[in-house]
Amino acid sequence: MSRAQFRDQVMLRWANGALGVPSAASAPTAALYDVGTSNPISEPIYADESSATLLPNPIVLGTDGLIDFWLVAERELDVVVSALGYTSMRNTVMTDAVQASIVTGLPPAGTTGQALVKQSNTDYDAVWGTPTWG
Repeated sequence: MSRAQFRDQVMLRWANGALGVPSAASAPTAALYDVGTSNPISEPIYADESSATLLPNPIVLGTDGLIDFWLVAERELDVVVSALGYTSMRNTVMTDAVQASIVTGLPPAGTTGQALVKQSNTDYDAVWGTPTWG
């Protein structure tokens, strides 16, 4: 099962105008809403790409300020970040859909007689090509 991921780091403006990750003492959270509404999204929010572990809405942020969650399908939504002592921030974002080729580890297409060739040391960076070796 492939899921659509959203991952970003929260930085809020401190009273002195500088940007930084809100401290754990400020209890930072990220609430997920349907775009332009105060309606929390209705679908499950997963902790990773394959398990059944669900996250609450709002999501409690760690000390690194990371927002990281998966949804069943790619979609647009509003993320509202709140922390004690900071002004809340609302942004419209898009989750990234996992491509079927990444799930299987193979790029799509290819024809009879072609071989899969790595283009770099990056995972899944491969193409189909006609081999030049004997």
